[in-house]
Amino acid sequence: MAEGKKITKKVRKRMSAQSAIVQNSGAAIYKERSFDSDPISYLEAGQKVRISRKKYPGKDGFGLFFKVIVSKSLKGYIADVDVIPQFTKTKFTKKIKDNPEFEDYDKKPEKKKEPMLFTRYFGAQLAFVNYTELISGRKLSSKTTLYGLKMTGPGFLLEEVPLDIDILISITPPSYYDEYLTTAPATGFIFVSNLALKMPFYDAKNLIIYYSLGFTGSYTNFKIPIGSSNLDSQEVKVGVIGGLGAAMRFSEKYFFQFDTKYYYEKTQYVGYGASFGFQY
Repeated sequence: MAEGKKITKKVRKRMSAQSAIVQNSGAAIYKERSFDSDPISYLEAGQKVRISRKKYPGKDGFGLFFKVIVSKSLKGYIADVDVIPQFTKTKFTKKIKDNPEFEDYDKKPEKKKEPMLFTRYFGAQLAFVNYTELISGRKLSSKTTLYGLKMTGPGFLLEEVPLDIDILISITPPSYYDEYLTTAPATGFIFVSNLALKMPFYDAKNLIIYYSLGFTGSYTNFKIPIGSSNLDSQEVKVGVIGGLGAAMRFSEKYFFQFDTKYYYEKTQYVGYGASFGFQY
């Protein structure tokens, strides 16, 4: 019977208390049930504590207080207006009524999802460019495959400015060198970088359709065998670029983007690419 009484006391002690959330930053814990009592500590808004179910009137007739337990060494009284109790009924009853205000406050806030236009993504890109050059007054072009990186969104270069950045490379020269100019396979590479401002036509939660305007730059380094000699060709070109594209977000943090671009430099040509990556 002694053991049964002991368990009953524990249960009653547990049922006579409840959780609470501090709703006012700097809420005071008083030694006595009085606002004139010296505060022994202060609490931050959102902090969880244990309080009594019962409210106690202030000793001097002002206000209502809960008993509060923050830790074994920190106990006292707190004004009822400074906390949100777990239950709406403060006295022990068989029926417990949850406090909806406590439940709403206690829920973890959902992470706000930024619009796609203002979300930063980083990924791999595969691009096909109808690369075109003017050689000895003759315009030559061929579809050239480039690989590289895609960075899109604000904060890469400028805060709050949504940019589309491409860093691309092809490890072989365009095929027209071997078809029309060389006596042996040409070697070398093309490096292309694009920087454009994204402007949306349509911006939904997980889909954006946009156009872009910006700048393009390229560096080529080719070794071109002609007869018994090798021609070393290096060139830097800059120009402007315009594009149309669409990007889709899925599984919260991944994206797929497809775009077409029009290059305007010494010559004019088009390209298109696909990117896959993750939120950064």
